Amino acid sequence: MIRLARLVAYTLIPFELALVTIVLAGVRVPLPVILAAELLALAVVLFEAAVLTGLYRAARRRGATRRAALSEAVRQAVPARVRLLIAHELKCLTSLGYWIARRKHGIGPGRRGFGYFRGQSTTLMMWLFAMTLEGFAFYLIIPWPVLHKIMLILHVYSIVLVLGVIAAGHVRTHVVGAGVLRIRYSAAFDLSVPLGLVVSARIGAKIHDGGLIRLADDRLDVIVSSQTNVTVHLSEPVTVVRPLGRTGTASVIRLYADDPREFVRALSIPEPAARHGGKEVTP
Repeated sequence: MIRLARLVAYTLIPFELALVTIVLAGVRVPLPVILAAELLALAVVLFEAAVLTGLYRAARRRGATRRAALSEAVRQAVPARVRLLIAHELKCLTSLGYWIARRKHGIGPGRRGFGYFRGQSTTLMMWLFAMTLEGFAFYLIIPWPVLHKIMLILHVYSIVLVLGVIAAGHVRTHVVGAGVLRIRYSAAFDLSVPLGLVVSARIGAKIHDGGLIRLADDRLDVIVSSQTNVTVHLSEPVTVVRPLGRTGTASVIRLYADDPREFVRALSIPEPAARHGGKEVTP
């Protein structure tokens, strides 16, 4: 049962990862695809709950505390990558609270937040509006009352989750201050770099042909709307944890900021003066 539970849980990874990536990229997803993914997620959650209950009770019978029994059950039945996906959804949902309260996550004394989501918000909100209308149309077309209720629950949750992704993009900004540069992308990515490692930062737009978080050849790209506009060089590589838990290192980081000039200024690194026509000039 434990092996089956882990195998079933792994089916969530490609569906949920693809859905989150597509949403963050601003691509409109047909409502049936979203509902199918969330229906699969619901089925997996119900099965996992049954297995977890059995493991929890077995651990309790062995004398474990409630917390220890729950932790042991989760470790046995739920793969680490699935736990990361669940944590991502929880971060999205908690970001809604910050958004409603008009607060930024991780902004405290001596820290400044820098947005990067301005260009995506309008597109995602328009897509969310179309998704809501589409769900209402499906509700009218489907004749079975039981399926009505299931569709309604899944549709409402899907809307809330997409709102959470949008909220996370607004409240989980890049952060500079208190000796740390924190680079984020919605609830999917979060990297803290000691400011003492930053040796240079420059403005320079670059268009990318796909992907959101790329890590290769000692370089990290945190891409928003297929572009980056700031390049940060570090004195030594830092460890990068990608959204699904795989790690690597990078000493060059390319990212996007809504106000790149202010972002570079906040790093206390003078911007290179060698420019021509608003573009970088490579010596």
